[in-house]
Amino acid sequence: MAYNLSNGNFVYAVTGDSGPPENLGEGSVALNMQLVGTDKFPVTRKQTYALSTGKNILVCIIPRSKTYKVQKPYTKENIQERISAWFSEQGLTAQNQVVDFLKQQQGRFK
Repeated sequence: MAYNLSNGNFVYAVTGDSGPPENLGEGSVALNMQLVGTDKFPVTRKQTYALSTGKNILVCIIPRSKTYKVQKPYTKENIQERISAWFSEQGLTAQNQVVDFLKQQQGRFK
């Protein structure tokens, strides 16, 4: 999951996007759209680069999530359910608790 410190957008996602090496893949574009808070899909390179989030994003990769409560096909809803369930098992049952946890970890793993 990713959290935008600038605007408070909280996004659940699947990592491993393997788009073209010289460009953002579709998954990266969709994630950045949600993080910056737009639903307008870019049609030009300039619009795509405008989706850049800068350095105000906190990202949490869930350990061993590849096999954790898998539900296919992947949907936005079941991805969110899996991530929320994992955090709940860690004692973080509310979104603000997750955000606080992420902020506490900020800078630890550079």
